[in-house]
Amino acid sequence: MKLKHIIAVTVGAAALCAPSCDLDEKFYSEVTPDTFFTSPESTYAVLCRPFTHCCLLYTSDAADE
Repeated sequence: MKLKHIIAVTVGAAALCAPSCDLDEKFYSEVTPDTFFTSPESTYAVLCRPFTHCCLLYTSDAADE
């Protein structure tokens, strides 16, 4: 019984010490002055985009039924 616990602790410690994944950052895009928000309208367009579907859901004719 004691040997099982020692083996389990040893295997658990080895699993925690082993590298499991690559933690280096990968940049798929970057923000440059050309791609950054240039006007308040573009900022509002990006910030309000997630809520357009919700707005359409509550203002459409299907919501009246």
